[in-house]
Amino acid sequence: MPRSARLGACTLAAALGLAAWAAPIATGQDQGGPFIPKGPNDRVVAPGPSPQDPSPKLNGLGEGVDPPGIPPVWVLHFKFKDPRVVKVKIPGKGERLCWYLWYQIYNFTGEPRQLIPSFEIKADSSDTVHADQILPAVEAAVGRVEDPAGTDAIKNSVTISQDLLPVSTTKLGRPVTGVALWDDIEPEAQRYTLFVTGLSNGWSIATGNNAGPNGEPETIVRRKTLQVEFRRVGNSDRIEMVGTPRWVYRGGPLVTALKEQPPQNPADPKKMP
Repeated sequence: MPRSARLGACTLAAALGLAAWAAPIATGQDQGGPFIPKGPNDRVVAPGPSPQDPSPKLNGLGEGVDPPGIPPVWVLHFKFKDPRVVKVKIPGKGERLCWYLWYQIYNFTGEPRQLIPSFEIKADSSDTVHADQILPAVEAAVGRVEDPAGTDAIKNSVTISQDLLPVSTTKLGRPVTGVALWDDIEPEAQRYTLFVTGLSNGWSIATGNNAGPNGEPETIVRRKTLQVEFRRVGNSDRIEMVGTPRWVYRGGPLVTALKEQPPQNPADPKKMP
């Protein structure tokens, strides 16, 4: 089942296009902050500010005064492994070469947060943007590889949103483990871009240059998004990160027929799109 069909609350994410408003800030664990255990294949991205953030503060920290009615932006810590490939027989589709991205979320924001993630991949060989999918057979196969003892309770992009993320502290990390899945990534591509949305409440609205069908101004919604670049190693199935992950504001035209519009208070997790 495609990501766009899962939750009514996620419809906004499906409406956001490919344009990224460049405001990247390279981040990483080596810049300080809470300690997160890191294995040899793990990568950690710490929260980072962007000029487009509606507040000068991040997770309650930072200089400056918040504009009236604008609460601080919160951002979650993201630990992940480079995408891996697994061959799985999927009911109704046969044997497919599937991608998966294992990840963990740490919530050091001081309050429980609801995570409704969106994972999208774009290959350099196509203009298609692939949203992650719910693939039970692939999810089970990944669990046998990444968590054979069943101790991590790996969640997909729907089940991970069903409970609030617990608060982690410097003394006690409480990660939540998830996996994003795809069975339609172009195998011939050499470069891939991953966009992860939902790790922050940061968003902004702007007016575009195009008019709607009734002459109304085009509304552009941009959300704080993690962008990560990957490359294929030679002609193998090995995929590895290149460069440094960066925080961008990414968006597109707002579909006026959405069941859920952008929240009035972007810091309220109950109203997050």
